[in-house]
Amino acid sequence: MVMWLGLDRKWASAMLLPMSKVDNRRTDQRRLEIARQVLSREAEGILAVRESLDQAFCRVVGLILDCKGAVAVCGVGKAGLVGRKIAATLASTGTRSMWLDPVDAMHGDLGMLSREDVGLLISNSGQTGELLLVAQALRDLQIRTIAMTCDHQTPLAQACDLVLPLGRHLEADPLNLAPTTSTTVMLALGDALAIALATERGFTREDYAQLHPAGALGLRLRKVKECMRSGSRVVLVGPQTTIIDALHRVTQARCGICLVVDGQRRLLGVFTDGDLRRCLDAGIDVLRTPIGDCMTSPCKSVDEEALVEDAVKIMRASKINALAVVNSRMQAVGILDIQDVA
Repeated sequence: MVMWLGLDRKWASAMLLPMSKVDNRRTDQRRLEIARQVLSREAEGILAVRESLDQAFCRVVGLILDCKGAVAVCGVGKAGLVGRKIAATLASTGTRSMWLDPVDAMHGDLGMLSREDVGLLISNSGQTGELLLVAQALRDLQIRTIAMTCDHQTPLAQACDLVLPLGRHLEADPLNLAPTTSTTVMLALGDALAIALATERGFTREDYAQLHPAGALGLRLRKVKECMRSGSRVVLVGPQTTIIDALHRVTQARCGICLVVDGQRRLLGVFTDGDLRRCLDAGIDVLRTPIGDCMTSPCKSVDEEALVEDAVKIMRASKINALAVVNSRMQAVGILDIQDVA
């Protein structure tokens, strides 16, 4: 009896395990299908608004380009969260902007605005009471307004000077209630507006760098001369310097590359750890051999005025860890090490 009970338990365990795996697989498939449906619906919303773009968008771009003040972005709830991001994107791409809280606006913050500003009011339904009050207040202050709303027929659209229509879309949730597709479309249309304005203004990478001085992004957009090693941290030697003497100086400077220059400090080549290994493999006498005989020439270099981002691309493409930095006269002025900028 005990034997049969044992066999029954083993049989039951063997049957339950595959069923559990099947159930898990079905659960995973259902979850993935839900996620794909959400992404598809939101993508369809963006494509729909793309196809509906017309002269209304162009008029909005023209109004903001002519604006001598700032764009005050305003919204409530989820639209407000999207509005904050749109305001930030406008500011970071060269269009002066600010976030205007609709409640605070009606309690004194309208004093931050002037007739030279433009209001961008965001509401999918176009019926948000707080925004309608802001729209009327801005009209009283003779400030031009733009409504980002589902169509031209909403109360908000009727209260504003120009309209950015979002279109009417099914939300991505099964109840068609949670702001999902609508907020995705708002965000995408806001990005389209910001980039169109930046392009019209001739906004450059250098302009972007000035507005993003901190963080990893700011570092990549800084000029090479701001991040390179210079002075005592750089080894410059003539081509007749022996390899061993150059290595002593490299050790003192704690860098992995030696720059070989002529009498006017013009870059002739570089000597790296890789060059040293090749010399040793070839049996070269590093005590007596001039470094000019074994240096890498021509070598990779970058102008001191170039962006760090471009220099990093050169290093990664060439599979090197350091780069000689030169000025406009091809004189060696420093070293850019990958560990300092990546």
